Amino acid sequence: MSEVFHTVKLSLETGQRRKLGEILIEEKMITEDLLDLVLAQQKTAKNTRLGTLLMNLGILTPQQFMRALSKQLTVVHRSLARV
Repeated sequence: MSEVFHTVKLSLETGQRRKLGEILIEEKMITEDLLDLVLAQQKTAKNTRLGTLLMNLGILTPQQFMRALSKQLTVVHRSLARV
């Protein structure tokens, strides 16, 4: 992965964060059925976070993951690959 990401925090999160899976479904990156399958697999993959598992399985690219994560954390992400 040669692309470098820069995140700028816009605001502090005061409430509960939305679940990453909900954001991925909303953004049409995965389906509910696929989320259910990966969550079941996550239970057997000790200490593996959902995003990491989705990338390891080739379901998400790092760029897609960063876009969803930035939504979850209320931050803006910018690719510095073209800078």
